[in-house]
Amino acid sequence: PRHKELDLSAMTVQDIRDYCGDFVPSAIINAAAVYYDDNDGLSATFDEIFNVNVKANEILIEYALSLGKKVNLVFMSSSSSTKGREKLTNYSAAKAALNSIVESQSRVLAQRGVYLNAVIPEKVNPPLIEKLHKTKINPRELLEPEDVICAIMYFASSDEYGQLVHIRKGL
Repeated sequence: PRHKELDLSAMTVQDIRDYCGDFVPSAIINAAAVYYDDNDGLSATFDEIFNVNVKANEILIEYALSLGKKVNLVFMSSSSSTKGREKLTNYSAAKAALNSIVESQSRVLAQRGVYLNAVIPEKVNPPLIEKLHKTKINPRELLEPEDVICAIMYFASSDEYGQLVHIRKGL
């Protein structure tokens, strides 16, 4: 859903239930994220970044558990999670926290029928790529969204869990 349909910064399990209505998913893919440059203020941006990039994913886990059936969760993370990105301190920290959740919770969740994984593409070519990196990027380094779809779809239907799948474009 779009931000106006379901606000990830303040979402609850009940909000997801209300949004889904009678639809009960077997897979949930969350690619939503928010970031601010450090110049926007570390403490001023912390709550929104962590609410959208971390807490919303924890709420999705709680929702998946509440369904009482097998559900595959695929979270999109970022290469910032393995190496902090300059001037994106909170964003990098939130993505590292998300990866830690996947590693920490996946075995316990799998025992309850929720299979949690994260796909971590290095540099994808979305419309905001130059704004995010603030520099020109060599197009040979950029993954196209289609390059990531196979991994997402695989983990949306697999019985694997706890995977942090790094996808990089070879040069």
